[in-house]
Amino acid sequence: MTVDKAPQRITFNALPVMTYTETPFSVTATVSSGLTATYDSSNASVAIISGDQAMIKGVGTAMITAFQAGDSNHLPAEPAQQY
Repeated sequence: MTVDKAPQRITFNALPVMTYTETPFSVTATVSSGLTATYDSSNASVAIISGDQAMIKGVGTAMITAFQAGDSNHLPAEPAQQY
């Protein structure tokens, strides 16, 4: 018998519009498998990510991407992005 890895999906709701003076805020994506998402910023001069916290570093636009690489039972999820 062959058992395939299960697919998984990331749900990542829209992020609020922030201003330069904002304090760090949580980014939260839900992974259908229950595994934990990781995050990355497309522009570290605007926002950096540490764990599930985003910190505003400057004015501009940054896309935040949620990832889930999979495990021994789950395929990698398609990344989800929000501005």
